[in-house]
Amino acid sequence: MAMAEKKNEYPPGVEADRRLLPFETWEDYLDSLIEIADLRNLRSIASARIIAALGYRATGDTLSEKEFYARRAVIHNIVYPVIRPYVLVSEGADLEDPFKREMAIRERANRIGILQPLMDPDDGLLFQNRHDHKIIFPNPEQNPGQNTTKKRVYSPMYIQVEIYDHVVRKKT
Repeated sequence: MAMAEKKNEYPPGVEADRRLLPFETWEDYLDSLIEIADLRNLRSIASARIIAALGYRATGDTLSEKEFYARRAVIHNIVYPVIRPYVLVSEGADLEDPFKREMAIRERANRIGILQPLMDPDDGLLFQNRHDHKIIFPNPEQNPGQNTTKKRVYSPMYIQVEIYDHVVRKKT
């Protein structure tokens, strides 16, 4: 389906509320309904706002303060969504299994790509840290490498699990 053919997923009433985005407060919204003649005749902005709030100055329905803030919040979240750079799978997950718990602790570092996989014809799969460029050897029969520790985790889900933690040292 082409982009132009994509149906709008929000009802027309929500799309019509885009007109509320320029107004930060309900008073700003009411001020937009007030005309110069109202100020000339009433001689008070407070009185003009009361007339506008009662619905005498709008062609359609005037929103109450509660409706204004609720509708503005909905359209603001649609037009300006909060974007998370990545969603952690472990958030809200059941972490009863020791392996899942250990992976949840390390998930952020793995998701942002701190380790780069390498293939070596002699050693097989290796990892290199992007910050200090140290090599990590995930071979159970070999030393894991400088600044790297190996931890065995017992889990009923898997026969054998080993986790390698690499610590980047600060320059002194």
